[in-house]
Amino acid sequence: MKIFADIDEAGKLRGFYPDDIWSEDRRPAAAVEIPEAIWRAWIINPTRRYINGELVDGPVEPPSEDDYANAIDEYLDQIARARDYRDAARLAGYAASTIPQYAADAMAFIAWRDAVWIYAYQMLGEVKSMQIVQPTIEAFIMSLPQPPWRLT
Repeated sequence: MKIFADIDEAGKLRGFYPDDIWSEDRRPAAAVEIPEAIWRAWIINPTRRYINGELVDGPVEPPSEDDYANAIDEYLDQIARARDYRDAARLAGYAASTIPQYAADAMAFIAWRDAVWIYAYQMLGEVKSMQIVQPTIEAFIMSLPQPPWRLT
């Protein structure tokens, strides 16, 4: 098996394309073949960069606003699934339900979701203005307001 990698100008990985899964016509034209040892090392530490045929440690970029937003969206979906709803959007959609329990779940969830986003934007504003140190995604999620239900 040959491994191909799509790598940006700074040496950051965009994706791996093993030839047993990705035919030449389906993988990015800029993808280059890399040795299996490089591939295995990159899987273990994907923050490294590929420069002149070698993996090098590069500066770890802090999470972007999109990274935080995506993590919050996933967390909201997890909380909804913990209540046996498919995702956050579906749970919120029950706000006008004629079934009292569904409507109550939705209203509690919507109020909590709004508090989460208000908090998130406030915290990211404090990060931007350098009032606080930028947290990791994990620390940020742990600092969010608690869900309206006890999770088991």
